[in-house]
Amino acid sequence: MTSLTDKTALVTGASRGIGRAIALASDGAVVAVHYGSNEAAAAATVADIQAAGGQAFPVRAELGVDGDVDELFDGLERGLAGRPLDILVNNAAISTFDATIDATREQFDREFAVNVRAPFFITQRALPLIRDGELLGVLDIDSPLHARFDEEDEAGLRPIAEFLSRVL
Repeated sequence: MTSLTDKTALVTGASRGIGRAIALASDGAVVAVHYGSNEAAAAATVADIQAAGGQAFPVRAELGVDGDVDELFDGLERGLAGRPLDILVNNAAISTFDATIDATREQFDREFAVNVRAPFFITQRALPLIRDGELLGVLDIDSPLHARFDEEDEAGLRPIAEFLSRVL
């Protein structure tokens, strides 16, 4: 694996699960550990990165609500202290229902806002922070842990990810 020393990364949903594993595998990058509500889990992730000799800082923002991307990037930019962003991992996601037939309009709207709309606007907002021609990666996580809502969300997120991969 290539060393990420002197690189920076934003990992959304980095306080637990796959996002935490990605953040812990930062291999020298300065990691912005995004979390929505579990401050203790984010602090533990940051502490584990630092204990391993890495650098990290927490960034709180509840995704899927008004002002979410602004709140996320206010914290990110403070933590980066003028450094550019090199890596973006859109990992944060939620699942509030077990089957499409059981979903309420509110649940569907909330999941779409977090799982589809937020990654799009996070990526859009991240672009000005990235050095020209230096983007190391934009990753949208698709995992078996997300399988309960993946079919609906992936139908919306996959075309966005494909579009962004072509234009970036």
